[in-house]
Amino acid sequence: ICTITVSRALRTPEAVSKETLARIKAAVEATGFIADLHAGSMRSGSSKIIATVVPTLQSSIAGDTIEGLTSVLQPQGFQIMLTASQYDMLKEEQIVRDALRWRPAAVVLCGVTHTQATLEMIQRSGVPLAEVWGETDSPRDLVVAVANRSAAYRMTQSMVSWGYKKIAFIHLPSKDNDRVMARIDGYMRAMREAGIEVTPEMTFEAGNTHGAGAEAVVKLKERVPHLDAVFCSNDVLALGALTECLRRGWRVPEELAVAGIDDLEFSSMLVPSLTTIKTNRYEAGRRAAELILGRLAGKTGAAISETMGFEIVRRASA
Repeated sequence: ICTITVSRALRTPEAVSKETLARIKAAVEATGFIADLHAGSMRSGSSKIIATVVPTLQSSIAGDTIEGLTSVLQPQGFQIMLTASQYDMLKEEQIVRDALRWRPAAVVLCGVTHTQATLEMIQRSGVPLAEVWGETDSPRDLVVAVANRSAAYRMTQSMVSWGYKKIAFIHLPSKDNDRVMARIDGYMRAMREAGIEVTPEMTFEAGNTHGAGAEAVVKLKERVPHLDAVFCSNDVLALGALTECLRRGWRVPEELAVAGIDDLEFSSMLVPSLTTIKTNRYEAGRRAAELILGRLAGKTGAAISETMGFEIVRRASA
């Protein structure tokens, strides 16, 4: 198959026969080849795209990090290409494959767990990879983490010190989500150190919606005797749990305390206001952008891992 036919197939697949297209796709899969849609701009060194993949755009968590990235990158002429993976690593892989065809200056991914194909594609491309939110002691390139494990550990520890004993944990699906796994681990460690047994009934996996948080707190109340607190792995779940308690007439925090993580904008405005953890998502984005610019400028070639600080914000709900 000649070069012109391959080029035509990659840009306008309907212009070649199905048999030829199948052969070309097989070769592309086997070699990991990525078509260059911006070859001219790459030759002139003018690529200004930062390909960014986040799990979801349904909350302000991603928005804060994107704002941080943009605050540093936009003044330097870079633009964010933003897509959501819906917590699906295979979807993230396809997004990265498509994004690399535009020859971005760098790639930003959330967490440190990705498919091997995703990592290999980025490595072959030679562009910087910045991973935000997830923690690791062995960075591949640039990592700016949120202190997921430590934050969950400290909040659980604090809730125990405030007098709560039967503390259940509501969390997002943990499959392929290193941030959630770290938060579960922090909670479990603090409970063990406090000498409090965590039975299987005390943890609940829920979707990332207010409704899921509401459903979770009702089921936990039914299955955990003497439950006196729920700790949620984010404020979206905590909002659902808190509002469901109020809807059912369960006094918060007298009958059931509620706490979350993230300190989203609404958290301080709830009645009662939500006890939570302030994570520096904006700063994580801003710092990741600084590291990307440094890498593009050739200032360092070493892998870097940094972790943002956090603050426990005790309000009326716990």
